[in-house]
Amino acid sequence: MNRMNRHTALLLAFAATVASLPAPAVAYGVATYGDSLKGNIIRWGTPNISYYLDEAGTKGLTAAQAQQCMKDSFAGWEQSANSQGTVCTSLHFTYAGTTTVKKVLPLSTSYNIYEDGKNQLVWINSGWTFGDQVLGVTMVNGSWSWSGTITESDIAFNGQNYNWNVTGDVGYWNNDMDCRSVAIHEIGHLFGLQHVLSGASYTDPPTIPRSASRFRRSRIPKSPSQHSAGNAAANTD
Repeated sequence: MNRMNRHTALLLAFAATVASLPAPAVAYGVATYGDSLKGNIIRWGTPNISYYLDEAGTKGLTAAQAQQCMKDSFAGWEQSANSQGTVCTSLHFTYAGTTTVKKVLPLSTSYNIYEDGKNQLVWINSGWTFGDQVLGVTMVNGSWSWSGTITESDIAFNGQNYNWNVTGDVGYWNNDMDCRSVAIHEIGHLFGLQHVLSGASYTDPPTIPRSASRFRRSRIPKSPSQHSAGNAAANTD
């Protein structure tokens, strides 16, 4: 979904849902600004990205547990992905503190764009409007220039319809959902990665699949190759 407004030239939203995935394919895609084939890749103009975390928790997680899940998910992208020490991304993520803000970019309307220059990850524990099968929504924002440079990115997580955990449990009937699986997926969007154009293997899901489902989770890449968006490396297996 693409949106534009009077203040920004780049406003892109990505949603993770519980829908199933089709056949295997590469693990990430990139967005371009302007011409779809020749336009500039949408990415950060700096390798150093700070972020703020919701000061509150959500169903199943205390504030401390939820915040640690997000920190671990950011750290996972910076960890070595193979025996050669290749990291998943050369971006550096820094925790900047907590936030009480709930009006983040994904909740923007055509009349109100909730931009404040901060990258915020928040739980929407009531008033979730994206559908009960949507786990999280990421929106990136940029400038009027044709560079495709991201200037802000926010993530909203569905705290209304799911019971979140940090144990890896995923349950179909009781709506249990693993926090890190979804957070890793959405953070990929935060720095510019898009969904793959087709599917993924059930036993070897991609980092940024078309959707994050209860049974086909996002994960840290294990065989990275260089990916120019945000000076990042992402897997293509």
